[in-house]
Amino acid sequence: MTQRTSWMRLAWSIQIYLAGLWAPKPRWNGSYSRLLQITQDTLVITGTEDIVFPPRNSVIIAEQIPGAWLVQFKGGGHGLMFKYPETFLTSRNNRLYIVQKIIFEKPDIEQINRHGLKAVDMHYHTNHSDSPTRVKNALKLAKQKGFGLAITDHNQISGVIEAYELKTDVLVIPGMEVSARDGPHILVYFYTIPELKEFYEQYIHKNKRKSPYLAITLTTQEIVEKTEEYNCITVAAHPYGYLLFNKGVQKCIEAEYLNQEIIAYFDAIEVICAGMVRNLNIKAAKLAGTFDKGITGGSDGHLLTDLGKVVTCTHAEDVDGFLTDILRRRSMVIGREKNILLKCAMASVVLTKYIKYTAPSLGIHYEQNMPRVKRMGERAIRKFKR
Repeated sequence: MTQRTSWMRLAWSIQIYLAGLWAPKPRWNGSYSRLLQITQDTLVITGTEDIVFPPRNSVIIAEQIPGAWLVQFKGGGHGLMFKYPETFLTSRNNRLYIVQKIIFEKPDIEQINRHGLKAVDMHYHTNHSDSPTRVKNALKLAKQKGFGLAITDHNQISGVIEAYELKTDVLVIPGMEVSARDGPHILVYFYTIPELKEFYEQYIHKNKRKSPYLAITLTTQEIVEKTEEYNCITVAAHPYGYLLFNKGVQKCIEAEYLNQEIIAYFDAIEVICAGMVRNLNIKAAKLAGTFDKGITGGSDGHLLTDLGKVVTCTHAEDVDGFLTDILRRRSMVIGREKNILLKCAMASVVLTKYIKYTAPSLGIHYEQNMPRVKRMGERAIRKFKR
């Protein structure tokens, strides 16, 4: 190739480039008009102090996308995932993602309803077990506030049956919290009352002990194996709690008297429980992400003032759709923990329900916690010998 040819090609390239700059171009109006076409569930997140993308942009986007949910972090900048790590979890391949929308904020029920979501407190107790709250009062408050509830009395179903007999307009999820002999509490939700009744009569009622709201005679393994026979959802309640007691399945696993494989039997994890502390709820959220489980949240309330402190949300309007959304990992959990004063108030009220069962209750606590005490002693001895 001669030098003259090279210069001719360069001149030709410059001419084409300049022609492209001066040529008329079709006007691009952006993608704003296409936002209305989005049909997938959408969560728009922004920080109120984001100077890279002004928060107002996120508000506009959320208003245009049908059913979109907007979360604004007060004081948050452009790097929200670093300031609020509890909302963002790392998967096993180190990809950063939001696990089914877990938000540690006070639920705004009006906003939730406005976005076409249904909110349900998935963990609440009544006077049919160890709470003073009457079913009709819980239903009345839930209706006033605009959310549903799952009545999950300890080893008992008469509370949820009463709710259905009252023919309420409130969405009530049939459920029960089963206390296993080896410690963990297991939330079981059913699609229909007849299925709940059958499970209760077949496996729970006849295995109760003298302290009816504490552990039944079946172990965690036995209970979750029985739930496999039914059309229900099995959820690990407060998996890292409570306090010194081994009432969470993951707490028992880490104490080495349950195998990690038992998590496979659970359909979902309770990722926000109002009775727990924040760091344990964050660990529960990470547990759900690690094992690809559905998520639920609830107040674990016993007082009327507890109701609705934590809610699980989906776009479903009935029991069937709501539970199916949890199974398919389409749920959102919103709420935060109670302060220490509210926890103490609830504990003092609940304690009165166990006074007449003092002796058998102490026996059950001794039986449940001795394995952990023995293991702690064995570890201390091994450490001392080293």
